[in-house]
Amino acid sequence: MQYTLMMNGTPVTIVKNESMLAVNKGDGFEIMEVIPGLLYTLESDPNTIVRPTYYYVNDPDRQPLIANNECYVKFKSSLSESGKAAILATHQMEHLTGNYYTCTYDNAIETAVELQGNNNVFLAEPDLGTMVAFHSPSPTDQITADLFADQWTFENDGTKNQFTDLDALFTEGADAKIIEAWQQLGNLGDPNQTIMVCDDSFQIQHADFSPISRIVARKNIETDTEDVSPQGQERHGTPVFGIVAANTGGRVVGVLPNSKVVLAKFPSIIEARYIRKLVDLAIQYNVAVWTNSWGPSNPRWVRPTAIDDELRRAATEGRNGKGTVIVFSGGNDLRLLPTGSLAASPHVISVSAIGARNEVPVYSNIGCDIAGYSIFGAQPGVVTSDNIQPGGYNNAADYTADFGGTSAAAPLVAGVCGLILTANPNLTAIEVKQILRASATNIENYPPDASGYNTWVGHGAVNAFEAVRLAQNYNTSVTSATIIGSAGVPRTFKYGTSMDLGEYQTKSILLGAGKWSIIFYDKSKNAELYLAKDRRPNKLEGYEKVRSLSNTVASVLELEPDKTTRYYFTVNAKAGDINRYTILATLTQ
Repeated sequence: MQYTLMMNGTPVTIVKNESMLAVNKGDGFEIMEVIPGLLYTLESDPNTIVRPTYYYVNDPDRQPLIANNECYVKFKSSLSESGKAAILATHQMEHLTGNYYTCTYDNAIETAVELQGNNNVFLAEPDLGTMVAFHSPSPTDQITADLFADQWTFENDGTKNQFTDLDALFTEGADAKIIEAWQQLGNLGDPNQTIMVCDDSFQIQHADFSPISRIVARKNIETDTEDVSPQGQERHGTPVFGIVAANTGGRVVGVLPNSKVVLAKFPSIIEARYIRKLVDLAIQYNVAVWTNSWGPSNPRWVRPTAIDDELRRAATEGRNGKGTVIVFSGGNDLRLLPTGSLAASPHVISVSAIGARNEVPVYSNIGCDIAGYSIFGAQPGVVTSDNIQPGGYNNAADYTADFGGTSAAAPLVAGVCGLILTANPNLTAIEVKQILRASATNIENYPPDASGYNTWVGHGAVNAFEAVRLAQNYNTSVTSATIIGSAGVPRTFKYGTSMDLGEYQTKSILLGAGKWSIIFYDKSKNAELYLAKDRRPNKLEGYEKVRSLSNTVASVLELEPDKTTRYYFTVNAKAGDINRYTILATLTQ
């Protein structure tokens, strides 16, 4: 049986697979081939859930799609309540919550198809899910000594660690600059900040999770219980947790070792109703950052509109209206990030991987927002927590030294987002994303285009130190170029532009009387800054050069007008450079 319908603005045709079923006997869904008598046996067991499967008509691999009994429906505003009730009665649907409605498993897709043809319905989609895939390789290693010095993603000095063979595998400075960011902040992140880690399981008995009071909530998204423990081969979540939040008392340290934590165990199927539960959890516990190192196993899967709407809800309503920052790993299929994937949602930060020599690994998906540091090939890997032996990646110890994939890159970036919010908790989720992009390090072999973007590494490699500095000087209350402040009232103007080759552009700022600190950010380290006041010169020679070519990202200029004065800033890019620049003007006294 074949159906054609719209999913998130994309026309798709799906075919019911009569030979495959999705079966859950209590430990997650698996795909089973239909054999004589199987369906009767399964349906006779009250503890077993059976669902039909489908596949895209153009998918030669027939990767399974699974539908539940929910439809996501938006009626046109002109439709009366009685008209809505009549439609629901005709299709035997019941209201669940918000725009969600229930129907029978066998009828959900047919119902959506019929509703899409109804002129009174704005949108109707089935909750068509796919199997989940966790984005890391399968590491094995031996642990022999204390490990913080081996966490090269935090600080890379260009020399080998105890788990690698050659210095040549490392390039000094190819790291996320976590330690520098801690030093800039003067702390290891806000202990009152809550992050949410969503993954396959967590072994909370591991020493890196202590004290247990840090864990403000545990939620099994499928069973609605507090059981987030590993079952069978589940071992992915503990290493992810270690990267972002391992405490300071163990052998590794997370980016946010003092933060509060919500642990969410995700099912084996990606469905909108499960994403809805995650968003409810994030809002309930005022989650600042939510990290996910997983995505759809089917690259052809089209993300339902309901999932986008749920992610938008978290990104705008979470954190008391400032928005929860949502991070997703991009995947390890060495392909352009599929437009239908979770990481491609406009409401999240998507993360690709980059290795210890600032080279894109052979596995990483591309087309993401930003690159996080992770394993390149066989080594060097990421050192992190592991399930207590023998249940983890490393059967010899409770830590692993070659975790990797975009699964390792995403929690690193999520941790940096937490440091940004430590520096400035008033930032919105959108502003965190902007700061992450603006502060990222340009990679020599992957030059950005005029917009500051490169398909291989996004906006560059994550740079916690520069992100924290930018956040500390970012005032969200000022949105225009006119700044007339009074003494003692700090205010900030942010200016970003893309430069054409060899050209310069000018922006003006009206500064009130007082002492001002002007910070100029130049990611490429090869642009000059010029200044004039009261009038705009017609030629570059009419400006005063206040910053020459430099090997630093940020430069500081002090100005002290005795009255309201208009200043003109001009950025002159070094020939051949295309980059994005940021100017922050802060009234300090």
